[in-house]
Amino acid sequence: MRLTRPALTRTLLSVSLATALGGFTLPSIAASTHTHGQQQSESNRSRQAMEHTQALMTLQKRWANAKGADKSRALSQMLDKAAARRELLEQIVTTDPATVLRVAIPSEIQSGMPAEVRAKLEQRLELSGQLDVFYEDHEDGSHRLRHVLNTDFGEKFEMHFAGTAPEVSKGTAATVYGVLFANDSDDDNSQGDLVLSSDNLMLAAGSTSNANLGGTAQAGWTFGEQPTLVINVNFADNATQPWTRAQAQNTVFESVNDFIRENSSDQTWLSGDVTPWLNLPINGASCDTTAIVTAADNAAAAAGYDLSRYKRLIYAMPYSSSCGFSGVGSVGGWPSTTVINGSMSLYTVAHELGHNLGLYHSHALECGSAVTGSGCSTDEYGDSTDIMGRVTSHYTTFQKERLGWLDDSSIQTVTQSGVYSLEPYAGSQGSAPKALKVQNGIDAATGLPLYYYLEYRFATGFDSGLSSVGNIQDGVVVHTGVESRGNTSYLLDMTPGSGSSSYSDPRDAALVTGNSFNSGDLTLATEWVDGQTAGINIQLDGTVATCSRANPGLSLTPGESEWLPAGSTVTYTLTLTNRDSSVCGANSFSLGKSAPTGWSSTLGNTTLTLAPGESASTTLTVTSSTSATDGFYAVNTSATSGSFTASDEVTYVVDNPVIATNSAPVANNDSASTDYETAVSINVLANDTDADGDTLSISSVSGGNGSAVVNADGTLTFTPSTGFSGTTSISYTITDGKASDSATVSINVASAPVAANLAPIAKDDSAITDAGSAVTINVLANDSDPDGDALNLVTVSEGGKGSVRINADGTLTFTPAKNFKNFDSFSYTISDGSLTATATVTVTLATDTSSGDSTTDTTSPTGGKGNGRNK
Repeated sequence: MRLTRPALTRTLLSVSLATALGGFTLPSIAASTHTHGQQQSESNRSRQAMEHTQALMTLQKRWANAKGADKSRALSQMLDKAAARRELLEQIVTTDPATVLRVAIPSEIQSGMPAEVRAKLEQRLELSGQLDVFYEDHEDGSHRLRHVLNTDFGEKFEMHFAGTAPEVSKGTAATVYGVLFANDSDDDNSQGDLVLSSDNLMLAAGSTSNANLGGTAQAGWTFGEQPTLVINVNFADNATQPWTRAQAQNTVFESVNDFIRENSSDQTWLSGDVTPWLNLPINGASCDTTAIVTAADNAAAAAGYDLSRYKRLIYAMPYSSSCGFSGVGSVGGWPSTTVINGSMSLYTVAHELGHNLGLYHSHALECGSAVTGSGCSTDEYGDSTDIMGRVTSHYTTFQKERLGWLDDSSIQTVTQSGVYSLEPYAGSQGSAPKALKVQNGIDAATGLPLYYYLEYRFATGFDSGLSSVGNIQDGVVVHTGVESRGNTSYLLDMTPGSGSSSYSDPRDAALVTGNSFNSGDLTLATEWVDGQTAGINIQLDGTVATCSRANPGLSLTPGESEWLPAGSTVTYTLTLTNRDSSVCGANSFSLGKSAPTGWSSTLGNTTLTLAPGESASTTLTVTSSTSATDGFYAVNTSATSGSFTASDEVTYVVDNPVIATNSAPVANNDSASTDYETAVSINVLANDTDADGDTLSISSVSGGNGSAVVNADGTLTFTPSTGFSGTTSISYTITDGKASDSATVSINVASAPVAANLAPIAKDDSAITDAGSAVTINVLANDSDPDGDALNLVTVSEGGKGSVRINADGTLTFTPAKNFKNFDSFSYTISDGSLTATATVTVTLATDTSSGDSTTDTTSPTGGKGNGRNK
């Protein structure tokens, strides 16, 4: 399936999330490492993805040059490879989205592929909508932080970020540009997976900073009354009711409400209602939280609950082992949503409510026998002092500061050496601070201030459970946090290596009396704890801060792969940031670069000198070798100052154009015939061929004895010249767009048609003559022919009283016999050369009026009068 929709108008305020929205960043003190097996597995998948992509591009070029049956085979191979590639990319879309982006085929490259293949490929597109951000907290200790884009078209797209995931809240309006793997199934809850980098998520114009959870989670939704509705639901396949309405009321509006009030010092509290059990017409075993929430909303509304009155919605369902999660909570914004899977408990509800308020998990560092270092691993829920970790106790100082529940009146920022007092963290505010905040330089991973947070956790109030957690009450608990990065709360284990597992080790994390912790120029030591206060000796090596060097920040843009022919030049922007502490002087960094052998690469500057916190950019121009073959190539850069260094890499993809081998078309001679002065249409292309199967067209036509034109349907029309008949010819040229050929059309034009002959018309004649005198009669004078044909006398019959002869001039001569007394008659026949006609001639004896002895025959026939008279 490929997504089609109206074009989106980009009216956006682009916000680089790397600087504005923040993201999950492991502090520099805990540079996370993968196991060798993990690294190898990721490397193998990345290599396979590139191999599949390159193989598909090779097949595409083979298909473009193939003909006939070979082209069909190449298409079949392309379809198989495209399907295998898609299957692999869909497997790694959640675990290695960076590789997916790296091998994504640009739209302009896809356009040269068959439609059947394109249907199996990823799709680059821009989408706008609102974000759903929520945690899935699983029973096995794992978790999943999910981002879903809900569009105005009712679609849902699961988002996967390459690199740092942004810290944004539920309900944030945003536009994203990424690579879509559309869902081919009938699943209405997701239209596909969308892979993108954080820089390609933009806040819509007019969005407020409330969507930014990087600094503080409080945005109006963390203070005051929190109207809450608990919606108890069960299902068609599970109608059990594991708790009563009253039990849910007690858990949420007694236990959890008390927890929130104590944590917020009565600045925030819950109020609301609990529905009776509502049976939903769906199966709970599907664990489709979207369907559950939708059906539950409908059922609650039908039961008379106005959901618009509530800021917090808790969907409580019977336990389903197929779901895996204990709770699912949206992050920030309102109305917030939480789905509880059979766990109507203080821990689960308050933990998910923490997400609803905008909090991320509270982590722990596991560095073996060290407190911090370069080979540390992280435990997502590892904080053994925070309900956002794995115990039911207060949110840490870092979390409460983000919520706005603790401020400068409760948190003392330490700027000089000395011994400081802390009162127990839980309980009402006394004369001493609840926490100490000490800056320890700049976090090398982000360039932002890095802080240590110190707390004295005594088992009182909702911290009572800490009485059974190792040595927590025997000293001071130390957390780290990076300013403006909400997902950077880490518990430091001040007695490292004491536990047999990463789960048990942080349970004795306190810096107990008599122990100290050193970090650069900072030294922390717990002087005493007595249940009332704790004394902490903080040494900053004098009031003058010392310079703390750090690895710089380095990035190359554009970061996405360029797909270009061999020999192409790309100019990248290299941006370098000095992350040394503010008291350091300017530092010079040497820039390096590397490209494949035979390629050229040039830096705009080879050295950049920057003050702490300053950023500067230069260019890196890379030109691939003209002989480079298709493939994925790494281009690397580095910045070095002494032992401090940073590097970045981009992928340059060589994709040489298809060099097609075209076969010229073959034009074959044609023939046609037509009637006199009649146009004829000739399908000359019908017998012309092209070995490549290219579409043929007529490019030109010429000829004589008429005119020839090319019709829109590819035929020719020949119109003979007026009066022409006989055989003529015209020539035409065909083309496949690259080559051409010519042929001749022989055309026979029929003679002018001959009209049907009409018979001549012979009219009777008469003549007068004297007795014994011959008379000549021009019988043709009154005869005619409708066609205008010349007439001839062909036969004549003899009269009974005389003789008749045909004269050479076409007249007749009648010579009377002796017995001619009154009149005589005879017939004659005329011809137009084809048909004949016959008429009668009557000859009458002239009356001698002078002698009076002639008589008149009144019975003589009448007819045309001839010209004859006796002489």
